Amino acid sequence: MRNEEIMLDVADSVYTKTIRSRQNDKNGLKMMVYVREKGQPIDLTGYAVKYEATNHIGLFIRDDAQIVDAKNGVFAYTLSAQAVSTSDDWTAYFVMEKSTERMSTPDIRIQLRRDVKEGNIKIENYISEFDGAIERVKGYRKELDEANKKIGELKPYIQSQFEATNQKIKEITPYIDEQYLKTNKKMEELAASIVANSVVKKAGDTMTGDLTVPTLYAGSKTKQVIVGSGTNDVYIGHSVTKKYLQLKDDGTLSYSGKRVGLVEDMAEATKTFLQGLTNFKNGFRSNGSGSSLFYGVDPFGFKHIRGLVEGGSTDAGVVIGSLPDFMKPTYWATITAVYDTTGGAAYSPCAVNIAWNGDIICQTKRSASSFIIINGMYL
Repeated sequence: MRNEEIMLDVADSVYTKTIRSRQNDKNGLKMMVYVREKGQPIDLTGYAVKYEATNHIGLFIRDDAQIVDAKNGVFAYTLSAQAVSTSDDWTAYFVMEKSTERMSTPDIRIQLRRDVKEGNIKIENYISEFDGAIERVKGYRKELDEANKKIGELKPYIQSQFEATNQKIKEITPYIDEQYLKTNKKMEELAASIVANSVVKKAGDTMTGDLTVPTLYAGSKTKQVIVGSGTNDVYIGHSVTKKYLQLKDDGTLSYSGKRVGLVEDMAEATKTFLQGLTNFKNGFRSNGSGSSLFYGVDPFGFKHIRGLVEGGSTDAGVVIGSLPDFMKPTYWATITAVYDTTGGAAYSPCAVNIAWNGDIICQTKRSASSFIIINGMYL
């Protein structure tokens, strides 16, 4: 093994000496490198040293170097098989890396001369390869000719299959026509059967007697719904429980004989159940002009509060008054309200809540106003 001692100073821009070796001389050249900075040894403790090189055609090599004396900046590198695999002028350098730090030496010119194997290729070798390529092309041509021959042999077979298929289509056409006529006849017979058996049409038809509809889910075939009509009513019932819903021509709706209130009836009844609020707080009072604040519960269970209040504090969160226990909401409720901002019927929205304890709370800070109009319902 040949040894080369190299002194590299990272402060210099170039290294003028050319290192020469020969292609494929693997492990044949060892470089002992002394790295300096402005003549002083560089302490390589904690550093990794790498050899990096590239040639004119873009090949790139990166190998490990071995640190010999870290304190005095001495390391060694032996050209590897990869580093001498291609003859060329190589530009090389060494890099010292530690964590995110990296520094490199000046470039070194490495000249790898050709060995006898690469430098003495005879022209007949190239001609031999060309002849081989020609032979391969001839082989491909032969394969193409054979493929064309097979395609030519297939054409008559394809034509015969096409004609056979056409013949089968001609043979099956009368059968298809026959089946079409039979299907039409079956449909006519089915239509006549529907008429004969009094089957009800989907639209525009009339039936007499009760309509019984079995349920569609499994395991409940005995449970059926009955739909029917009488002289002055219609009904829908359950065949097992015997419960039914009946609507009479006079507008009466009942469930198994018990009358169910209609919305119009409930609205009329609502007019008679309201009571006037007397438990005012914080200076609020009824308007006193027939538009007092009323409350009550309608037949459906909805709680109502409506009317006018005046006076009272203008602060947000002030309690207008308290409702009795039966008017307390299930949850905190918000109802519709507006207030008069000028005394001249100029209204602005007013947030009014009904608390769980029955307090009527105005959540809007108001200017001095003549009255608040409340109209809402809740559960």
